Amino acid sequence: MKNPYLTKLFALLCLVSFVNLNGQTFNDPDDLAAAVNASTNGGIFIVENGTYNDFEATFEIVATAINPVVIKAETIGAVVLTGESHFVIKKSAHVTLQGFVFDGLGEDSLVKLEGSNNIRITRNVFELKTNESIKWVFVGGVWNDNTYPFDFPSHHNRIDHNVFQNKDTPGHYITIDGSFDDAGSDKVYYQSQHDRIDFNYFNNNGPRAVNEQESIRIGWSEMSLSSGFTIVEHNLFEDCDGDPEIVSVKSCDNVIRHNTFKRSYGTLSLRHGNRNKVEGNYFFGNDKPIGTSPAGSDLYTGGIRIYGTDHLIINNYMEGLNGTRWDAPITLTLGDAIDGQSSSLSKHFRAERVTIAYNTLVNNSRGIEIGYDNNDKYGKDLMDITIANNLITGSENSLVEIVDTDNDQGENITWQSNLMFPTGNANLLSG
Repeated sequence: MKNPYLTKLFALLCLVSFVNLNGQTFNDPDDLAAAVNASTNGGIFIVENGTYNDFEATFEIVATAINPVVIKAETIGAVVLTGESHFVIKKSAHVTLQGFVFDGLGEDSLVKLEGSNNIRITRNVFELKTNESIKWVFVGGVWNDNTYPFDFPSHHNRIDHNVFQNKDTPGHYITIDGSFDDAGSDKVYYQSQHDRIDFNYFNNNGPRAVNEQESIRIGWSEMSLSSGFTIVEHNLFEDCDGDPEIVSVKSCDNVIRHNTFKRSYGTLSLRHGNRNKVEGNYFFGNDKPIGTSPAGSDLYTGGIRIYGTDHLIINNYMEGLNGTRWDAPITLTLGDAIDGQSSSLSKHFRAERVTIAYNTLVNNSRGIEIGYDNNDKYGKDLMDITIANNLITGSENSLVEIVDTDNDQGENITWQSNLMFPTGNANLLSG
């Protein structure tokens, strides 16, 4: 008796083989772009194995989920794009970019998404040598048609299973940006929505810059009141030292979960925005010593730094971190503004209505640090912070420290059912 499931499987394999055999092959970027942009029913567009200098192409094609466009290397890792090679995907939908090695020397983003949706960037390697501040992969609006609402909002893009490595100048590995509405007297900014960054490896971002060298930046200050719904999950960050903020969240309603941070100077920072969730991440210092920045300041392996309102910080694990002040395993500084009371969106808005629960801190130099006022520059107390059901143990300094002793937050923090076990020379509380 014929097995209907085997019959269906055989038919599917035949279909896959048929599609692959009918993929078009190219070795010229102009021919590739022309074929992609003229396609009317999706298709597979293959770049032949080899090394190509200044391989530049702009794609503008609206495909569908049923008939997507796939632009791929003939063999994953065997198409190397050098010099000023880069791709722009503009006003497009349902396009996959797969399998390329970017080994660039240019002054452009290696892949730039302008007003596109359902774009997938997968199984590539990104590296760029430049003296400029470059955002390597950029997700945003159409640079010369950037108003909102407009015909091509950015949403539901995915960046997955890529390698980002050896960044030594300012700019980000990945930037999630957006568009703006300037119909009124002031511009109102909107972030690209429902994007996903997952299963990537971020390695060797440094040395420390003053600013603008985060491995991932989601939003920015003027965009911070918009909702991104970005998901960053299952990524590995190793020796990402280029900025005090390894991942900088600057918008609302994002989720950062199940990532691993190893040997990286800085923190996962909720710098702007509200209602973000940080869940199930791992932070390991791995005996990385305290470093020194080019400006002479100390560099520490850190955890999570928090500003803004209504965040959830739950189920994270931190071990062997040596950070303090900005870079403690959990950092609650004071703020210099209160949500809804300042028109300057670049301020450090005090943490308010934040839940910090079910986190585990093991053998860090410090634990939770509260009340740092940045040399009296921050004067806004915390409000409605809940710290509950956390496990903290360590053998040095304090498991909980009021950094500036005049800034004990008292009833602004609710402590509930935490288990804290100081060992060795550690104190339970200081300050």
